[in-house]
Amino acid sequence: MLSLDKIYQASFILKKVLHSTELVYAPKLVPGCELYIKPENLQVTGSFKVRGAYYKMSQLTEEEKAAGVIACSAGNHAQGVALAAKANGIHATICIPAGAPISKVEATKSYGAEVVLVKGVYDDAYARAVEIQKETGKTFIHPYDDEDYDYDGEDEFPTQRPAREPAFEDRKEERRSSSDDRRNKVVN
Repeated sequence: MLSLDKIYQASFILKKVLHSTELVYAPKLVPGCELYIKPENLQVTGSFKVRGAYYKMSQLTEEEKAAGVIACSAGNHAQGVALAAKANGIHATICIPAGAPISKVEATKSYGAEVVLVKGVYDDAYARAVEIQKETGKTFIHPYDDEDYDYDGEDEFPTQRPAREPAFEDRKEERRSSSDDRRNKVVN
């Protein structure tokens, strides 16, 4: 189960391999809303998916690492698993639906994963990955449903502050002043 200790542990482990993607204040995306974005598209793989995959693999035993990992994906998770496996010296097999974008398939291969193209849709690739896992004993790296590494990027929020803008609480006076100015313009 996910705990605050695991979040801190994952944060420490992930600092070694990921770009820091701090919160960025984005006031114009949704007018009237205090909105911050976390630009995970700046990761090497273009997605937050590498976070969960890398953390999961960092927790494997030497025996599990030697057996390798298996996953299924039509894109971002495949690349995250492939990069994480390469960084950890683990063989990765990724089942991808045959109709997935070639750019995703090639990117996954470029990170060193063995790609198995599966006829059909995601569910078919998932079924094939489960078969391979049972046949080989590889560790299955699920794209989202693993309670040991339920770490989707959002888990950093309790410990992270925006990079360039003051936090919400620090901006109360600024918002109050701005709101008063708008009211005065309407009244005057």
